[in-house]
Amino acid sequence: MPVRKIFEHRCLECNVVNDHYVYYEDKVQTCPECGGDAKRIISAVPWGNENALGVDPNNGFSGAAIKWENDTIRRHKKAGQSHHATPPEE
Repeated sequence: MPVRKIFEHRCLECNVVNDHYVYYEDKVQTCPECGGDAKRIISAVPWGNENALGVDPNNGFSGAAIKWENDTIRRHKKAGQSHHATPPEE
């Protein structure tokens, strides 16, 4: 059974990079910004202050993780809920 993974794709028309949850065999995707063809890219490995996962603790996550975080915050704000993981005050 094929497995889907998150890959970065760069649009050949507008040069925007987006994350796509696709099968390994799917090399070209449609750009959500302009509708052009977006080809899979291999991002550089981070160097320097990042931890073992390649995440800079001072800047947060990149790629799909940051999109997920922003989408979650937006949904919680729309629903009138706090997006913070702090316990309510007593």
